Amino acid sequence: EACPATTRYYDNLNGVSGGIPETCSDGQLNNGEVEIDCGGPNCSACPNPPAAAPTTPPNRAAADVISVYSNAYATAPTDGFQTFGGAVVSEIDYSGNTIQAVTTPDNGSGLQYQYFGVSPQFLDLSLMSNMHIDFYFEGTITDVDTVILVIAQYSDGTNIQKTFNLNTLAAGTWHEMDFAFADFNLNATNARDEIQQVIVQVAGPNGSQVGPLYFDNLYFHNNQVLSTESFETTEFRAYPNPTNGNWNISGKSIITSVAVYDILGKQVINMAPIANEAAIDASSLNSGIYFARIEGVNGSKTIKLIKE
Repeated sequence: EACPATTRYYDNLNGVSGGIPETCSDGQLNNGEVEIDCGGPNCSACPNPPAAAPTTPPNRAAADVISVYSNAYATAPTDGFQTFGGAVVSEIDYSGNTIQAVTTPDNGSGLQYQYFGVSPQFLDLSLMSNMHIDFYFEGTITDVDTVILVIAQYSDGTNIQKTFNLNTLAAGTWHEMDFAFADFNLNATNARDEIQQVIVQVAGPNGSQVGPLYFDNLYFHNNQVLSTESFETTEFRAYPNPTNGNWNISGKSIITSVAVYDILGKQVINMAPIANEAAIDASSLNSGIYFARIEGVNGSKTIKLIKE
């Protein structure tokens, strides 16, 4: 049986001459690009990350350091971080040492680590004398007012701020910066016992040309370093790592405590072995990355752990 005839009506039927336009944000390798959406004559240069992580920080006792982001020390409990100004954050892993990569598309982009909902609430930096950050940036910076800001924001909204002028620094290399609070650019003598946010921000006329920005080892300390003898006797190791069962911890000195934290800084395991060896039961943990803060009679060390 034949189908009945059908009548269809069309209006404003147009075509695009030459096909779909190629852009630097279409997720395709086109437009003369070297990599997807970057490089070539029409798009921004492709990211060129550091060849290696920065220098490992010195060994410090747990009471002498408060870490925001570092594989060398246990991370202080945090609510996590938020981005602003369109910033995009990812991690790069250098054989177990991770760094943050931050794309800053706008003049004023960055991220902020939050300490509102932790217990005890806020960061207490009153016993810390210095701030440390390692950073590496790309781009051509000419304006004297293009800066990286590191801000410790007090609970009343006051900013305790350190500024790094990028036009005086070389691109494409690590800058390992350590400054006393007394040398901060803004509110250097203000109280530091209720820090609600730690902010890393790129600002200034060339801010959108800084990028990506890479940083590591953002922490506060009181300028105390363990002796060489203590460092040598506080070597600990974890095996197998990765694991889907237990991690075994061994050391040259007595292990007094082991605290395991998840990637957000929440403590998930706490134990006091009082022995040279200990087993961490990971069976109840979800797959992912953890950090073990191991305290010994001669010092401490933080080890990155992976649960499969």
